[in-house]
Amino acid sequence: MGNFFVKIYDYFIAHKAILYIIMVITTILMLAASLQVEYAEDITNFFPKQQIGRAHV
Repeated sequence: MGNFFVKIYDYFIAHKAILYIIMVITTILMLAASLQVEYAEDITNFFPKQQIGRAHV
């Protein structure tokens, strides 16, 4: 398992341009995804609208 990460490290040391391109693309994608998040001030929207009846004992 550790050898796998060493190989990735060695690859990116030799190909720094690819590393930076992947980092920029990942950052842009994460920023775009974070801009899609919508926040609601009213926390009651989280709760169900109907009241669920209790089971009779």
